[in-house]
Amino acid sequence: MMEGLLIVLIPMFAGYLIKIKRQILLRHINRVSMLLLYIILLLMGISLGQLDNLAQQLPIIGISALTFACFTQGFNLIGLLSYDKLSPQPLKRAAQQTGSRLKLLFDSFKLCAMVALGFVVGYFSKGILFLPFGTSTYVLIALIFLVGIQLRNNGISLREVFFNSRGIYTGLIMVATSLLGGMVAALVLNLPVAQGLALASGLGWYSLSSVVLNDAWGPVFGSIAFVNDLSREILSLFLIPFLMPNYRSAAVGISGATALDCTLPVIQRSGGMEVVPLAISFGFVTNILPPLLLVFFTALPL
Repeated sequence: MMEGLLIVLIPMFAGYLIKIKRQILLRHINRVSMLLLYIILLLMGISLGQLDNLAQQLPIIGISALTFACFTQGFNLIGLLSYDKLSPQPLKRAAQQTGSRLKLLFDSFKLCAMVALGFVVGYFSKGILFLPFGTSTYVLIALIFLVGIQLRNNGISLREVFFNSRGIYTGLIMVATSLLGGMVAALVLNLPVAQGLALASGLGWYSLSSVVLNDAWGPVFGSIAFVNDLSREILSLFLIPFLMPNYRSAAVGISGATALDCTLPVIQRSGGMEVVPLAISFGFVTNILPPLLLVFFTALPL
């Protein structure tokens, strides 16, 4: 377990130590991060396409991912809406226009398309193409290192993280309700509770959860994790503008780990600058905990 933990934490903190002032270099880092994400999804698709008894596995992936998405995100909304009701903090000013969500949905579609492409390649190259052991893990290490650089250079100071109590509480509620949803989903699907907790631990970070679970239990579980976590991003695109005026914690919290990257522009446009410190603090919590939780739960005996 310690080895797996070091593999994901050391690159993140190493990247966080690097301060970059040239914006053009940061833009290049963002492009490379996206390229690495596409490579990870392509590799996962290839592994899935090379599975034995593939026709029997696909319905299992779809049903399992839908079950986990319903329970984890449903419990998230119940917990976060309750928090907003007990400790209300509506926006002080009107939200901005969120603009078209079609482009954001298209970006999510491209991620799914990359898995589908890998699936086709893997299916038709079965017995011919063999991926070196640990290939996706090495790509993930490089991606996490760049994520650490992005965290440091997107204006995220430790003061903002540790002194925004609402962001921290929102993050802890989101994590707790996700794990509770994962346990319930595991019981419904007759899976070991440890697997349910692991599948719920990605918190929307699909590139991390899919690789860790693929390495731990094979491409079926890696695919379930990917679909489950990607569905969170897609759902949040619609719910954030709707929830933001009166339920800011629920609006930010439903996005999970994506609060620091693809859904941050939606959060900012919907709630303005006053909600950004909450999103930053929450996003830091939900980006630090998934590596710890995933490694811990995949190391538990089934």
